[in-house]
Amino acid sequence: MVSLAEKGAALGMTCPGCTEQQPKKYWRPSQWNKKTPVTRWYTQCKVCDGEMPQRPASNRISAAAYVLPPSPEVADHVPPEALELIELMTGFDTERASRSVRAWMELPYKVRKAWSHSGAVRCRDATDPVHYHCPIDGATYFDPGNWLYACTLSLMCPELMPHVNWNCETKGDICEAIMGLQYDIDHGLVPGATGDSPEFPHLQKYSGITSAIVDAYAWCVWRLCVKFGPNDMLVWIGWTLDMVCDREHQAKLRLDTLAEYHGPKEK
Repeated sequence: MVSLAEKGAALGMTCPGCTEQQPKKYWRPSQWNKKTPVTRWYTQCKVCDGEMPQRPASNRISAAAYVLPPSPEVADHVPPEALELIELMTGFDTERASRSVRAWMELPYKVRKAWSHSGAVRCRDATDPVHYHCPIDGATYFDPGNWLYACTLSLMCPELMPHVNWNCETKGDICEAIMGLQYDIDHGLVPGATGDSPEFPHLQKYSGITSAIVDAYAWCVWRLCVKFGPNDMLVWIGWTLDMVCDREHQAKLRLDTLAEYHGPKEK
């Protein structure tokens, strides 16, 4: 399998002239340092200078479709799982998620462990492995493994991870138990799941959305690992984090600009 680094920075740079996302061959050698685009000291690409024809529309990557700046180690085609991770992480309240997981770990161990036996990632694609069949509704699920669950939890709770000493098995149990609780609720295996249960009512109230988030994160992480291997999966995750940071930074700038021009005026 060709690594992301070997493929080079195929996403290239956004041209200030035509605003297209142009790959490396549309720039001059001086605008690249090995595989890394140099985003200074340039004004336009070879297309704008008339040295090369524009790529066909089907092969072009719209600058509006991606959050910039791009990483120097991305492939010519961004996998949909990476884009889905960007959408999941943008605006996601990681501090609240960290507090929720810390509170989750205060539940009795036996309760959490019992729920973890029912938890797994829902199959979405025909190529997903099938480890479990639900005997009630026929839905299929798979277990991506504790290491990928640990990666998932680190993405969701970055503020919490430096302060805990949990191994991969514990992190895997956390993810599985969160999804397992909702599975048991959905299939009538938790007494009082309609909300009138005196035991863990707050968990049952929010377990649906929490389970769905864990499931979505874990599925994307697993798919990236299967497609690219664990090392390049981490490269892709790093790229998505960069994109999210830049998107949220740009959003803050826009909000600051709106506040400046539309804020309350002094009397």
